[in-house]
Amino acid sequence: ARDILMERTVAIKMLHAHLVQDQASIQRFQQEARAASAINHPNVITAYDFGISESGQPYLIMDFLSGKSLSGTIDETNGLEASRAIHILAQTCDALHVAHTKGVIHRDLKPSNIMVVQNRDDPDFVKIVDFGIAKLLPHSGKQSQNPTQTGELFGSPLYMSPEQCKGEKLDHR
Repeated sequence: ARDILMERTVAIKMLHAHLVQDQASIQRFQQEARAASAINHPNVITAYDFGISESGQPYLIMDFLSGKSLSGTIDETNGLEASRAIHILAQTCDALHVAHTKGVIHRDLKPSNIMVVQNRDDPDFVKIVDFGIAKLLPHSGKQSQNPTQTGELFGSPLYMSPEQCKGEKLDHR
């Protein structure tokens, strides 16, 4: 969409209409907005606004990214050269470090949630996206609504920490 007042292109993420009655889906959507807004880092998607439309659908307005996911980039190039991989990994780690100091644990970090975009002279600028199942720790200053229940598994098992797979307490590690 085009933000006319701020004169910028933005992305609008909306909760599907059929999920509007599902309280857990609404809480996860709100949690994504809280998590993204808690982190101010150039390598994390920027959330500009959150609200509910006239039709009752929650929405999140954020950066519009023009690029590819890391998984798409890897597929396109049949892997990455070491120097390129290190550059992408360093940015990802720096963003995660800041997120963790703010009390936010992503919980679904995988190559498809790491976008690689052109930023000035850097063709491999990282933006971490999709904080939909992020965990907000007490020191985040944001109220966590705990949208997952005991026994529920959210995320991508191939990329989860052993603690998350076992339903144990998570921390920044």
